[in-house]
Amino acid sequence: MVRRWLSRTSRDVVVNTVSIGGVEVALRGASVSSPWRATGYLETLPESLAACLRWVAQRDALGQDAVLICSPGERRRARHVAFAFAELVNSEAFYVGISGDTTESDLRQRRELSAGGSSWSDAPPVRAAVRGGVLVLDGLERAERNVLPTLNNLLENREMTLDDGRLLMPEAKVVGETPLVEAVPASFRVVAIASPSPPYRGRPLDPPLRSRLQSHLVPGADAYELAGAASAISGAERAGVVAGAQQLVRLEIEALKNRKMTTRRDFFFSVSTAAVERALTRATEDDTARALLRKVYPPLAQPNRSRSLDRVDAGLPSSEETRISEPLLIREDHHDVLYLSARQRRVFEAAKRDLVVPGGGGGGRVLLLGTRGGGKSVISRALLGPGARRLACHEDMSSRDLLQRREVDESGASAWRDSPFVAAAREGVPAVLDGIHRLNDGVLVAALGRALEDGVIDLPDGSRLACDVPVVALARSAEKTRPPSFLAPDVAALFCTYELPDWTSEPEIAAALEAVAPALSPASRDRLAAVVAASRADDSPEDARLSTRAARRVARFLERDPSASLRKLVRDALMAKFLPQNISDAIDSWFSFGEKEEDERPSSSSSSSRWRASREGEAVVARLGDEEVARLGVRAPGAAPELVPRLGTAYVASPAAEAGVARLATSLSSGERHVAIVGNQGVGKNVVVDRLLELMNAEREYSQLHRDTTLSSLTTTPTVDEGGKLRYVDAPLARAAIRGRVAVLDEADKAPVDVVAALRGLVADGELALADGRVLRRFPSSPRRPEDVAIHEDFRLVVLANRPGYPFHGNSFFRASGDAFETFAVDNPDVDSEAAILATVAPGLDPGARRRLVSAFAELRARFESGSLDYPYSMRECVHVARHLDKYPEDGASAALANVLAHDAYSPRLALVLEVFEAHGFENSSGERAFVPGGEEEKRRKALAVEYSFKEGPRGSGGASVPRTALGAPKFGEVDPGRAPHVGGNSWAGGSGGSDTAGLGGRGGPFRLWDGQNVPHQVSEEAKAEVSEAARRAAREHAEIARRERLAEIDQMTETDWAVYSDMLDRIAPHVASMHAALDAARDKRASRRWLKRRADGELDDEKIVDGIAGEKLVFKKRGRTPDINKRDDDDDDFSNRRRHKRSLLFLMDCSGSMYRFHPVDGRLGRMLEATMLVMEALDGLDNYEYAIRGHSGSSHRVDLVDFGRPPPNRGERLKVLQRVVAHASFCEAGDTTIDATETAVKDVLDRRRATQNDEDENSRNNNKALVVALSDANFRRYGLDPADWARALLADDVEGYAIMIGSIGEEADRVSAALPPGRGHVAMDVDDLPVVFDRILRHAGIIQDDEDINSRA
Repeated sequence: MVRRWLSRTSRDVVVNTVSIGGVEVALRGASVSSPWRATGYLETLPESLAACLRWVAQRDALGQDAVLICSPGERRRARHVAFAFAELVNSEAFYVGISGDTTESDLRQRRELSAGGSSWSDAPPVRAAVRGGVLVLDGLERAERNVLPTLNNLLENREMTLDDGRLLMPEAKVVGETPLVEAVPASFRVVAIASPSPPYRGRPLDPPLRSRLQSHLVPGADAYELAGAASAISGAERAGVVAGAQQLVRLEIEALKNRKMTTRRDFFFSVSTAAVERALTRATEDDTARALLRKVYPPLAQPNRSRSLDRVDAGLPSSEETRISEPLLIREDHHDVLYLSARQRRVFEAAKRDLVVPGGGGGGRVLLLGTRGGGKSVISRALLGPGARRLACHEDMSSRDLLQRREVDESGASAWRDSPFVAAAREGVPAVLDGIHRLNDGVLVAALGRALEDGVIDLPDGSRLACDVPVVALARSAEKTRPPSFLAPDVAALFCTYELPDWTSEPEIAAALEAVAPALSPASRDRLAAVVAASRADDSPEDARLSTRAARRVARFLERDPSASLRKLVRDALMAKFLPQNISDAIDSWFSFGEKEEDERPSSSSSSSRWRASREGEAVVARLGDEEVARLGVRAPGAAPELVPRLGTAYVASPAAEAGVARLATSLSSGERHVAIVGNQGVGKNVVVDRLLELMNAEREYSQLHRDTTLSSLTTTPTVDEGGKLRYVDAPLARAAIRGRVAVLDEADKAPVDVVAALRGLVADGELALADGRVLRRFPSSPRRPEDVAIHEDFRLVVLANRPGYPFHGNSFFRASGDAFETFAVDNPDVDSEAAILATVAPGLDPGARRRLVSAFAELRARFESGSLDYPYSMRECVHVARHLDKYPEDGASAALANVLAHDAYSPRLALVLEVFEAHGFENSSGERAFVPGGEEEKRRKALAVEYSFKEGPRGSGGASVPRTALGAPKFGEVDPGRAPHVGGNSWAGGSGGSDTAGLGGRGGPFRLWDGQNVPHQVSEEAKAEVSEAARRAAREHAEIARRERLAEIDQMTETDWAVYSDMLDRIAPHVASMHAALDAARDKRASRRWLKRRADGELDDEKIVDGIAGEKLVFKKRGRTPDINKRDDDDDDFSNRRRHKRSLLFLMDCSGSMYRFHPVDGRLGRMLEATMLVMEALDGLDNYEYAIRGHSGSSHRVDLVDFGRPPPNRGERLKVLQRVVAHASFCEAGDTTIDATETAVKDVLDRRRATQNDEDENSRNNNKALVVALSDANFRRYGLDPADWARALLADDVEGYAIMIGSIGEEADRVSAALPPGRGHVAMDVDDLPVVFDRILRHAGIIQDDEDINSRA
């Protein structure tokens, strides 16, 4: 408190000045009739901030403007000082929360419409200047560049030219009364608030602005202040809170001094002592120090917290929290049933206590984190009651949208419409902020920071509103490996944060399933509980997690149909068919062998022919054989019969089509109102929907989604009528919801993630806000509000999407919103179904040709699924070829196939495609055979010669050998031009099982050498032990001389060498093209452009039509890259961006002697060379990746082949890399340094990453982890290596580590792979396996992504 600092004159006279700590400042507008006004800020100002207040008073006495510097978590304390100063000098305070979408109109003037014209409305800075008040600018570091300079002249000279023609001038310069001149009183002051950047997130202040503002650091609360906070908790717990908070402050200061806030490992989350003090004040006697600190400092509750935070937590009192052992069942009248385990109920009860402020001091603020589909919305309704207002957040929202939106009333005048949050504050009802993780950085704090911390809302219309209602914010939990990126320190300071734990143990999952599906058999319930628990294990992939909503849906399906396949239901719920193979395999591992053999109806070709859907009287009936499985009523004729699909003869009742229609009918008849269908292109997703709607006589509202789709274009579209008035026209989705039609949203994967995610409110909660202020509600609120529009009982929503992943360009719709829908896949049709379709569309085509064509396309799709082709040739393309052959048979197969294969005319993949068609009897007469890189078995198995002595030969081992000569000195030996087999001797180079000469399987020779023709023989270990140490030393000297000579030869590339390289490249060219295209597409997707709002040109933004009518300029939007708030001004160019965000990839190649020795047995060295070539060729020209290649062997754990930043510039240099691999394998010593090489590689990439990426934010660091891929022949047992040590090296922090076994003695490769964590170990014993394995690794590591980063938005 600061009463003792203040002195005033008697109340009986006019008070002109006030003194604080000896600094005297003038009061504004005080008189006997209008005395000094107390607003409460001075009364509650802590003593520790009195010095800050005195400093601001000094700036006022000097006529200077000020900026209060604070950490992000202490913004409330800085704001307290600013408003306390306004109260001290008896001045009006005007507040502006700055964000990235703050524009000039927010700082100067905004045009408003009236019935007969327009007028200008002053923004807070202008009103503050005219009235001589105090302007508080909160969050300077959040503003976009070149926005705040509009205030520079006002700050420097107190002058500003306004849009309405007025001129602001200092009061002292105004002479007489001038109509267009507004005097700025000398009492006008600016007090800004900012967090310094760096080290905190944001933009540094522009030097002209910074130089005009005097700065002062606002400290956090000290121990004395925290200890003095009134609290109901015990003294020991209070002391623990104080000590813990002070330790966190010290850790933050230490991190700042050491500049460690820019690395992931040492990143320190700024602490808010203001939040700690607030939590102490509101604590109850049931709170403990640990619980209190965790809810205001979220990193302390993270399972993967740092060691520093572990020490903080260990120092807190170890008192027991109030234990709740009973679960809770939440039942809603119109919504779902949610079971809360005892652990979840503890969070529920704690949040419930925090929403009630002791002493009637208004409502609390709670942030509830939970997984997608985990029941957050149901819990929020249980916490706040049915009358709470819900504000659904999405990425396009500006800070103004969270408060008010502009509209035009019936008279044509502009007006402001309250957001649901502001409406809740006006009505005094609770508010829900749903999905705050989707908002852009700074938007929430700028708009609602003061409302949530101070209980005051400053509205865009210029009014001010008290806000003391309970608020629950909902957001997605963190991934398993990192905290939520949206939960910045300034956001955490607003709430008491709780994370809703998942059901994880089988008993609690089984209890939950029993509550939501009581008729489910105990056996099915326990089996499903085990599957759900497995999906949520720590080592389970994120995409394999079965959400609570999805688990309930599976349970209820089993409840209705106990004979259904659990494995199929779970795989459908997770869309496992479209997941990477390693994740799909992980899902399959949850089931026994018997379960995997269950009948997977209706997707299998054997059972699809038994499905049919037809109209029987006034019902649509789906049958499996003779059994009825679904029944839907036929709808009465509606107002728009033309909207009912009419397929007629265009529908072919193939087994696959009938199975799809029956599957959709089953979903809708079971009570599901919202269904998503996912599949490849051209498989008939639209046909399935249209056929069922035709049978049902249901009217369809269709929308084609695309990258420019907005929520407004889906729901209500604004338009200006002839009278200049704004009107809203219902879009298809809104029309369908209101009139009871079926909405079909096609190509949902092409729409922006945030648009699709916004549909979750409609699907999961039955609520969607429209742009015109109406709210679609499935269950209208009680009492019903004027804006509520009931969703028709017959409304259904069907969403169609392509499968995720390359080569499809869309986002992963299923990952973003799939669990909110009943989802199933429409697969490529079986051969019989596709043949039936071709018989309809190409009746004149020979049945045998039809069958062969269908079989060829089926093989192409199988190759796509296996990864050997990168394009999914669809039924649509098969139909096109068949129709051409039917209509123009004289053109032949070549012309018909060219219609769909011309896209691949310059792609190496064409060779593999043509091979398939030739294998099915379609002769290629177009001369395109030159595209085929060879198909003979010999060429397929050839490990190509990259050294004169490294030739292809027979596979296998010749058995044991007994040397026929005594040991002598090591030597090269004679060369036999005829390559006769030489076994056991000591004369011939390239022999085997002998002594002294260069060969294989012998003893005492200088290095390994194979004649490329004869299988090698092997001497015993006892015979090898007879070699003397002197002979071994001499052999090593010979090998080193030969190695140097070979390296010198490698520098000269001959035509023969180029032919060798070309042959090898021909073999892997399709795989190189596929991998290169996937990596390039991933780069393009991450760099894809987004809509940038508030632009002076481009396309008119629907949400800014009112502003445009009113005359504002920045009402357009255009495509561009989203600016990075942390980007320096000189980093705008693409080169700089690529330089700072390159992904580091390090590949470790096995160059050990065993690779050379056992190549004749299994071709492992050839696979290693092709893997090396695949990496170099696929990454060529991709400048957003940097890679290095190293070798490892018994001689060294680091053999540098390609350095970072120095890729081989041409194929000649790449051949030299391969030749060096062979040379090293030929001359190196025996041994295995795989684990040492991996540990060194991980350390090196971490050091490199820290040195080159210090200026990245945390989210970028997590998305740009370095990659280390270690290839080995798994020769661990011979050299006593433990796979567990390899696993530890691969799982290092901030590195994605993977292993590929490309050779094996017996089953050792499988044994080593099984010992590694899931998804980290792979086996590739065939050349064709390599590209598939690389693709799996790159997807698992997030380098090749299915879509843009949606984890923080969906």
